[in-house]
Amino acid sequence: MRSFMLAAALSVVGLSTLPQQATAHTWGDCFDFDPVTKDCTAYGRGYPGRNDIDINTKYTYLFSGTPSSQLMCDPKLQGSPMYSTAFPMGEAVAGKTYKVSYEINGHQSFRDTVMKVLYFPGRELGEVNYNERSKAEVLGEWKFMDEARCDGWLDNSNCWGTYTLPATLPSSDRFQLVLFWEFNQNPAGQQYSTCFDLAIKGGSSQAASASSSAATATPTVTDNRAAEMTPTVAATTTTNPMVEASPVTDIITAPTTTGAVDYSGTTTTTTSGRKCRRRCTNCKRQVTL
Repeated sequence: MRSFMLAAALSVVGLSTLPQQATAHTWGDCFDFDPVTKDCTAYGRGYPGRNDIDINTKYTYLFSGTPSSQLMCDPKLQGSPMYSTAFPMGEAVAGKTYKVSYEINGHQSFRDTVMKVLYFPGRELGEVNYNERSKAEVLGEWKFMDEARCDGWLDNSNCWGTYTLPATLPSSDRFQLVLFWEFNQNPAGQQYSTCFDLAIKGGSSQAASASSSAATATPTVTDNRAAEMTPTVAATTTTNPMVEASPVTDIITAPTTTGAVDYSGTTTTTTSGRKCRRRCTNCKRQVTL
């Protein structure tokens, strides 16, 4: 059997009326799967590998009926982020799409079962209960089997689905997800889950940094415009620069006195609507009316 791994919270409902012993062996094998090379770089919490002869009993996590208080992650193997050198936690990039792989494991008759990857914002998966599923964000959804996403129809054939990480995720050491599916042919309900984590690299913190830099640059641009105005109007000439620079209508308040007028307290407006208090201050020594 191929040793592909999957880790997220996975739940499967309703394995029809077949005995539980014959059907209760289903889980995700890999959370970053390449269908061409069959390589996997992201595994589930506590994943033992397909070569472990006891993987059916070790890694199958069953929800019988609708147990409102049962944890979404198996407290024995998946209650906390446990990984090994052979089956490490994966790395991912915000906004990117990844593939989940799993083997059919004798469930050919449940090909239309819907599988989902769930995200519970702000929650530790080891504390999330079954009845909180409606609060999760769905990052991916697909049918258990179809010709485009399976490499065969045998028990150990691999199928896969896709999920997309939110583009707004910040860089972090651990992003927690749940793979969830339901076999809907058993009224009593039988569900399974597998939990996994991803280290987010190059997350939205980069965009936030760029946004922060842009915000920092804004006052600098404003200051540069103000600095550029001063040398433009403070021309070394014996004529009145205010008269030459703009028509008389540019000045809102005209002085009625003669001699050197102090314009420092007067606000003028050019035909473009720009405030020119600084320009008037620079001109006061040269204006004689």
